[in-house]
Amino acid sequence: MKPLKSALFIAGVFLVLGLSFFFMPEEGLSFFSYRLRNPLPAEKYSAWLASLSREKIFSPPAERTPPVAEDTLSPSVSLTTEKKTVVEPLTFSDSLLRAVPSLEMSDTTRLLFYRVLHEMDSLRHRREHLHILYYGDSQIEGDRITSVLRDTLQAHFGGGGPGFLLPVMTVPFTASFVTEPSAGWQKINNYDIRGGRYRGIPFGLAGGFSLAADSLSAGQKKELSCRIAVHSFAPPRALDFNRLEVWLYAPQKGPSLQVKQGGNVVAGPRSLPAGELVCERIPLQGKGRRLRLGFDTQAPFAVEGIVLEDSVGVSVDNIPLRGRPFMMFSRCDAKAVRTMYDSLNVRMVVLQFGLNVAVGSMRDVRYYRRTVQRELHWLRSNFPDLFVLVVGVTDMGGDEPHLQEHLLLIREEQRQTALKEGCAFWDAYRAMGGAHAMTRWAAQSPSLARPDQAHMSREGSQLFAGMLLKALMEDYRTYSYGL
Repeated sequence: MKPLKSALFIAGVFLVLGLSFFFMPEEGLSFFSYRLRNPLPAEKYSAWLASLSREKIFSPPAERTPPVAEDTLSPSVSLTTEKKTVVEPLTFSDSLLRAVPSLEMSDTTRLLFYRVLHEMDSLRHRREHLHILYYGDSQIEGDRITSVLRDTLQAHFGGGGPGFLLPVMTVPFTASFVTEPSAGWQKINNYDIRGGRYRGIPFGLAGGFSLAADSLSAGQKKELSCRIAVHSFAPPRALDFNRLEVWLYAPQKGPSLQVKQGGNVVAGPRSLPAGELVCERIPLQGKGRRLRLGFDTQAPFAVEGIVLEDSVGVSVDNIPLRGRPFMMFSRCDAKAVRTMYDSLNVRMVVLQFGLNVAVGSMRDVRYYRRTVQRELHWLRSNFPDLFVLVVGVTDMGGDEPHLQEHLLLIREEQRQTALKEGCAFWDAYRAMGGAHAMTRWAAQSPSLARPDQAHMSREGSQLFAGMLLKALMEDYRTYSYGL
């Protein structure tokens, strides 16, 4: 063996022998009648063990509790170190996002939600689409809340486009698009109409439709149009759509339809049948964000819905119903709703109502209980595999007598009825901060509430959407861990 290798071998032996003393018991080892003593001094051995016990690898790192400013909804906490006290204040929005309440639902309802999450997870693989319908009163107008939900979910699960709309919108200029119908259109709602139909035209999933050429006399012809433009400043994925769907119903004679995208004809003109609910699916070219739907007709007809979407992914559809206490499903045509739900693959429905009842009388609040129970029962009976989420009433400001009392009663009626009917419930009143929260929202800069302190501002709607997303993603993480 060469001298260098010999020296390395001897050094290695002594190194191993020396290290073995550290792991030898302090009292040494016994071999039959011979005892091998530990040459390390006892005090050094004990000190070495004590130093190991203080290392981080043997104890989990202390959790750092983030401090909260005194003017937020959470209590103030200070970080104390050996040298100084560090205070890191949270913003008003951050404090709300830290305390978002979870979704409330039974185990059976949670399984329905997990099915929705499973389908969303596999949309890209299966090359399919899925729709979430978000119904609400004026609080959701303008696509302010739903545009944030849509863009975030599409970023994770795929999809694009602004989703569902009508030629005559409650608010034609939204956060994602603008509609411009020509003369000759009118909006028909089912709020005061029973039987599921109006002049033979069924009420579909929107609880209303856009009626065209209602004043047209026999033998006359009329040209109508509807222009749709997706804003260049809309959420990024609102511009990524490759398919147009047009839902129509003509009681007597069907119109002809022509579709232009950016001035180029992409479909038609083609004649549509009468006496049935028709869905025209038209592939679109490129990313042109301006469309024109042109109709030639000899008789009145209705557009039940227009959908701009990517053929693969998820869509969140904004369906605002100003002044409504709730969506009147029971006054829709069940067959028409089922046809549209099945075609669009509607797997989840969100319902956000209540403000219009809170400013009424106590009689309105008591009647509201029957309304919510009737409509949720209709929806769950007709679509037992549908996941339904009831978003509780939000807080509102103002000096209306008994306002807070009404809000709490409505919130409790919504919660109890939702859970009883197999739906999920999310406590928006608590998420906002409880009683008089809207006053605090209005005091922020920029203000999170509009001057009426009943509706959220654009910034407030984005915060609200973020809180709801956090509650939804909490269950998504639980679902993901179980895979």
